[in-house]
Amino acid sequence: MWQLQNLGRILANFFCRVMIAGMVEVQYLPVLGTRIASVTCDEALEIILEKAETKSLVHGYVCVANVHTVSLGRRDPSFREVLNGALLTVPDGQPLVWAHRFLGGRRLRERVYGPTLMLRL
Repeated sequence: MWQLQNLGRILANFFCRVMIAGMVEVQYLPVLGTRIASVTCDEALEIILEKAETKSLVHGYVCVANVHTVSLGRRDPSFREVLNGALLTVPDGQPLVWAHRFLGGRRLRERVYGPTLMLRL
């Protein structure tokens, strides 16, 4: 058990924050090499809509990740690049929400369910 707690503390040191084009500061937690955004559905909507309203020349895309997506990214570096290159890679799977808690990231209340995110956009 000590090793798992120690691993959680070590990985929490890699927890990062990124400013998205002068917008809101987004926190990320790396899970098996994939940057998972520490956001709720409302926060993801705000970031996406704010990005769309800026009408900048820089384009972005959003990935909705579950555990299978993250494990594919671990095995395939080019797929991981796609996930990490996204404006947001949101935690669609509940295990990714639990990973945030266990690894010392932000305590998320909910997963960002892809179909709900799209309907609300």
